[in-house]
Amino acid sequence: LRMGYAPLARVNPAGYYFESDGQDFAGDQSLYDEYMKYDPEKAAEYWAKGKKELGVDTVSIEMVCKTDMTNVAEALKVEMENHLPGLKITLTPLPLKELLRRIWGKTDYDILMSGWSADYTDPTSLYQPYLSLPGSNGYSNSHFDEVYNNTAVCKGEERNSLLHEAEDIVMQDVALITLFNAETDVLIRANVSGFPTE
Repeated sequence: LRMGYAPLARVNPAGYYFESDGQDFAGDQSLYDEYMKYDPEKAAEYWAKGKKELGVDTVSIEMVCKTDMTNVAEALKVEMENHLPGLKITLTPLPLKELLRRIWGKTDYDILMSGWSADYTDPTSLYQPYLSLPGSNGYSNSHFDEVYNNTAVCKGEERNSLLHEAEDIVMQDVALITLFNAETDVLIRANVSGFPTE
């Protein structure tokens, strides 16, 4: 049919992972509003303060993205330039292979618009890009690494608590700005059985 998008305000999307008590791990998408809430007036206020502190009227930056994300990147560029006077964004869409070559192990960009798909239904799959590994995206937090690694050696409520702590660290560090979660619609014939739907 078509791919849809659901707004995402944290690392984990709602309905992705359920805790041992059946509670939706990320059911509260407003948990990190302090860091993620859309507020163009507040952004413009901080933008003006930053330009004044730097003694500049204009700032030029580059946004790198995959070519298949160009439409979304263009919309973000227009939105940011409209709300932040003096901002000039140069958009650089690249095929995946070239994008990975450009960013792997370097931070040769100002803004990277990227995506991440989980390999398995567990928050640790979504947390992997934030590990302090050689050739990573430039984010590094040893406390996050420790919490992430500890999730492998515990279970139940203790593990859920560590998974929440790991997300807290990434969100409080503002290591990313989440935009949306891609969702895929699937049609299944009525006579097909045993096919997982969640």
